Amino acid sequence: MPIVEQLQADREKQLERQKTIEENIGLVHACAHRFQGKGIEYDDLFQAGCMGLVKATDAFDTGRGVRFSTYAVPVILGEMRRLFRDGGTVKVSRSLKELGMKLNRCREQFAREHGREATITELAQQLQVTQEAVVEALGANSPPVSLTSSEDSSEVDLPVSSPEELLSDILSLRQMLERLEERDQKLIRCRYFQGKTQSQTAAELGMTNTTFHNACGLDTEGHLSTARDVAIMSRQILTTCPEVLHYTGIWTDTLRGGATQLVNTNKLLHRYNGITGLKTGTTGGAGVCISASATRDGLDLIAVVLGAPSSKDRFEAATTLLDYGFAAWRAAPLPAMEDRPLLIKVRGSAEESVPLEYSALPESILMPKESAAELTAQLTLPDELDAPVQQGQAVGMVRILAGESVLGEYDICAAADAPEMDFGTALGLLWGTLTGQSG
Repeated sequence: MPIVEQLQADREKQLERQKTIEENIGLVHACAHRFQGKGIEYDDLFQAGCMGLVKATDAFDTGRGVRFSTYAVPVILGEMRRLFRDGGTVKVSRSLKELGMKLNRCREQFAREHGREATITELAQQLQVTQEAVVEALGANSPPVSLTSSEDSSEVDLPVSSPEELLSDILSLRQMLERLEERDQKLIRCRYFQGKTQSQTAAELGMTNTTFHNACGLDTEGHLSTARDVAIMSRQILTTCPEVLHYTGIWTDTLRGGATQLVNTNKLLHRYNGITGLKTGTTGGAGVCISASATRDGLDLIAVVLGAPSSKDRFEAATTLLDYGFAAWRAAPLPAMEDRPLLIKVRGSAEESVPLEYSALPESILMPKESAAELTAQLTLPDELDAPVQQGQAVGMVRILAGESVLGEYDICAAADAPEMDFGTALGLLWGTLTGQSG
C-alpha cells in the first residue's frame, strides 16, 4: 500500500510540474522575442528558454514569498544569455568574450567622459592588460560578416552584460503596484501601461480644466491649467508622496563641495508659520505663481496663486489665502467608535466571519471654526453577509454628521476573502462533525 501511495504522489507531482510548465510557456516566448534578431535563431532561443523554465519549475520554492513568474524570468533569461556566451556562429572562448564585454563598457565610459573614442593603448591601461589582448578580444567579439552578403546585412552581436532585463523589471513593478492604493494603481497604469497622455491622466485626478502639452510647464500654445487643478495635483503629490516635503522644505543647499549655493525660491519658508514647502514657478505666459502648503494644529492647507505680477504679490496673496484658511476652518477629530464591530458573520462559506477594515475613515474632518455642532458617527452595516465575499469589498458605510448635516461618507470594507462553500468543502465539514475531527 505505501508503494501505491508513493507512486500516486509521484504521479500527482509530475502532473503538477507539467501543468506549471504548460501554463508558463508564454514567459519563454516573451523572453525569446526580447532577443530575436540578435544573431541566434528563434528556435534555439526558445529551446534554451524551455530549459530555463524546467529548471525554475524544479527549483521554485513557494516559501520565497514571490510569484513563480518573478522567479522564473531571470532563470529563463540566464539560459538564453548562456547560449550567446557559449554559442554563436564562431566559437570564442569565454575569457575573450568577458574581456570583450569589459572593453565595450570601458569604451562607452571613456567616450562619455572625454568626448572621443579611446585608443588601444588607453584601453589596455584602463583594464591592465596587454595591447595584444585588447586587439584579440575586440576582434573575437566583432560580429561575423558573410562573404556573400552586402555590407549593410551583417549581424550585430547581443550585449549580454546588463544585469537588468526589461521583462523582469515589469513583472517586479506589477507586484509592487499591487501594494498601492487602487487610485494610485489606476493613475500609474493610465500613464505608463495604457499609454494615456498627461492630460488624460490629469482628468483621472479630477483636473477637468487642464491640458498638458509638455512636462516642464514652459509656455506652449494650448498648455493651460487653473488654480483649482494645480491644487488637486498638489494634494495628490502630498498624499501619495509626502517625502517631497523633505526636498521642497530645504531653505539652502550647496553643490560642487560648497562652491555653488542654492537658495529656495519659496520665501514663505522663512516668513510663514507652519509652511511646509511645495513649488514656485514663473513664465511669461503664466506670470508669477506658487503652490504653497502649510500645517497648523493638524490642519493641512494648500494655497495656489497664478498670474501674480511680481514675486512679492504672489507671496502676499498666498499668505492671505492661508491666513483665511487657518482662521476660518479647523481639523475636527472624528468621534470615537469604540464599539464598532471588528468582524461580520458570513452565510454560505466555510469562513464563519471576516474581519472589517475602517481604513477609509480619515483621522479628522474639515469644519468651520465657529461651528459648535457636535460630530456624530452613523454606522450602516448588515447583520451578516452572503458568500462569496472578496477582500476590499465595500460591505457597509460610516456617515459623519455635524448635527443634521452630512460631512462625509466612508466605506467599511472586508479585510479578507470568504469564498462560497462548494460541495466538497461542505462534505468535509460534515465528515469532521460526524467523526469529531477538525480541519
